[in-house]
Amino acid sequence: MNLSSFSVRKPVTILMATIMVFIFGLLSLTRLGLDLMPDMDFPTLSVITSYKGASPEDVENTVTELLEGQISSVENVKSVNSTSSEGVSMITVEFNSGTDVDIAAQDIRSALEFVRDYLPSGADSPVVMKTDIGAMPVVGYGVTSDSMNSMELKTFLENNIEDQLGRLDGVASVIFQGAQEREIMVELSREKLELYGLSQTQVAVALQAENVNYSGGSIDQGLESLSLRTMGEFKNLAEIENTIVDVRDGVSIHVKDVATVEDTIKETSSYCRTNQKESVLMFVSKNSDANTLEVAVEVKEKIAELEEQYAGKIEFAMVMDQSTIIENSVNSVKDSGILGGILAIVIVYLFLRSWRPTLAIGLAIPFSLVATFIPLYLVGYSLNIMTLGGLVLGIGMFVDNAVVVIENIFRHMEEKDVSKKKAAVDGANEVGLAILASTLTTVVIFLPMAFVEGTVGEMTKSMSLTVVFALFCSLIVAVTLIPMLASKIFKKENAEKCSGEATGKGFM
Repeated sequence: MNLSSFSVRKPVTILMATIMVFIFGLLSLTRLGLDLMPDMDFPTLSVITSYKGASPEDVENTVTELLEGQISSVENVKSVNSTSSEGVSMITVEFNSGTDVDIAAQDIRSALEFVRDYLPSGADSPVVMKTDIGAMPVVGYGVTSDSMNSMELKTFLENNIEDQLGRLDGVASVIFQGAQEREIMVELSREKLELYGLSQTQVAVALQAENVNYSGGSIDQGLESLSLRTMGEFKNLAEIENTIVDVRDGVSIHVKDVATVEDTIKETSSYCRTNQKESVLMFVSKNSDANTLEVAVEVKEKIAELEEQYAGKIEFAMVMDQSTIIENSVNSVKDSGILGGILAIVIVYLFLRSWRPTLAIGLAIPFSLVATFIPLYLVGYSLNIMTLGGLVLGIGMFVDNAVVVIENIFRHMEEKDVSKKKAAVDGANEVGLAILASTLTTVVIFLPMAFVEGTVGEMTKSMSLTVVFALFCSLIVAVTLIPMLASKIFKKENAEKCSGEATGKGFM
């Protein structure tokens, strides 16, 4: 290979190129995101339609079947599955692999527009939701207060905390759970309804008709136009109680005549407690393309500021931190890789019994590793379980090509009694095609994994490409950096010693 000859003849050029690649590799490493799993777009969408009060049969006949027929006509739809339950229709749409989910979601929304007017009057508009693992909550806090109940606390958080967290880079939404909810309960008396000859529907229609705001047009004053509104929403219980349901013989029948109105709290099906106190759970989700670790750090710093700002009024207790899980998982894989690299160097020394070739291989491993970060950054990958797993696999392979080249250089120095430079060039050139074939053989095993379709393909693609990048980096290092180092730091006596030990003489 001409690269080997050039590296031996131009060691300064190779050294400068090595330093430059190493610097770019470190810069790429600092810009690589840190996440638990690679970004994955599942080609599935969910279409959820609420139809309160309807039986599963009614939901199936009037909502689900209508929407399924329209969804099936959308391009690239692979399968449509639906579930109709009381008051809810849920349709899961799976698309062909490789379909852009964002475009598919827009196609689904456009298709549903044609049947929206044919849905029952009590049904809500269909909601199209994308399955997005990257948008899962990053951190969660249990928020407590000694001066507010959970309902008041939730209102306080929505008015004072939500906007401040929502403005942070990468934050998609802030969700609150577990608080009590206010409810105005109109408890009808069956006896009084029968006495007045009224039905429950009449009372509900009367309340619904009165609890609305209407537009009153506009008034033009010079260059200004003022909008008018008729405010008709209920402001207190008295207005609800005095709502007229019907008029009989000139006598008005009010809600209070047939019902009792109470300002109460919705029936509680779940509650939250943090540190033995009633609490509200607050979950912060990130944008799908944001880095989990960076968003978590930003949120935790902001929460620390808010704790000082509202000291004595509210308290935050962390109940979930995805960044800690990611750091622990990634550090575990990272430690395994470092240990594997150290063991590889130790084993090489045990066989070669010389620190000079061991030093060359010891330099080849970290350089090949750092160089791999450049293509990873260019293709937009993050450091996650899959890419780090690929790097760990690559560490063992970094040594293979370097050992083959070094051993052949030693053989040329011992058997042919030539200079170090000539031995470095001839030894590397002689095995150049062999290590190229060996590398390509391994590449063709891992590269097809990048073209596997479906969820498995989404997960294995980043690992397979990482291994491929690492193999090519190790190949380039073996035919450039190793011959250059051999021509500078190796000695003939080292070659004789190592070659004898490698053939078994050194172990007698």
